[in-house]
Amino acid sequence: MIKFFRKIRYDLMEKKPPAGRAGKTGKPAWQVGRYLKYAIGEIVLVVIGILIALQINNWNETRKDHIAESNILQDIQGSISTDIQQLNLRIELAKNDVQSANIILKHLEKNLPYNDSLNKHFVIITSTAGKAFTPQISAYKVLESKGIDLISNNQLKKDILNLYNIDYNMLVYEYENFHKNIHDYGRPIARSLFNTTSNNSDQLPELQPVDYKSLRSNVELINTLKIIISNDRRIHEMLIDLIDKCQEIQNVIDAELKK
Repeated sequence: MIKFFRKIRYDLMEKKPPAGRAGKTGKPAWQVGRYLKYAIGEIVLVVIGILIALQINNWNETRKDHIAESNILQDIQGSISTDIQQLNLRIELAKNDVQSANIILKHLEKNLPYNDSLNKHFVIITSTAGKAFTPQISAYKVLESKGIDLISNNQLKKDILNLYNIDYNMLVYEYENFHKNIHDYGRPIARSLFNTTSNNSDQLPELQPVDYKSLRSNVELINTLKIIISNDRRIHEMLIDLIDKCQEIQNVIDAELKK
């Protein structure tokens, strides 16, 4: 395009002077004006060239940012998918704990007779297996290093920040509180009131009461079981809420990737 404009200027330079001005010596006004127009045209062309170059550069940078954003969103989406799988497993564990605690409380409160099937349920006062959450944070760390503003959708940016810096940490804290209750209350009771037993080496150890009847009036055990139920119900609610948030973020990422 610049060559086209330059050709026009050259054509103008080649035009003959208006009639009545030929034969004059020096640089007549018409020639000076023509050179002035040429100079101004050259300046305009340079400015146009700079603007076009800047526009192309901005377009390239925008395109690079869009590619980088798409890549990181895909990585975060994959990480969240893995987290959702882990969260769903934790839901089942929380349900199982509440069920076991209720079975024990029912037997104790209703004075039901002992049977050895209770041994596997008593384990909940000592076990912290599966009571942890380890989110996949590698993709988020990459996003942090590149700059969170790489994400153009402001609401999505806010939701991702909240997920990794608030929501996930709240669940981790709740599990830490659960561990503390088991360590401070459940395990001391297990050491003094139960024997560890297992039918064979392939099974996890179980807890057999030393004196089952005395457990009915053991306030510490009953309170510990109720604390476990309370903790697990709280964790269960958080897991459900967290899965909903994760899935919502995934839906928004899907929409962003389709743009």
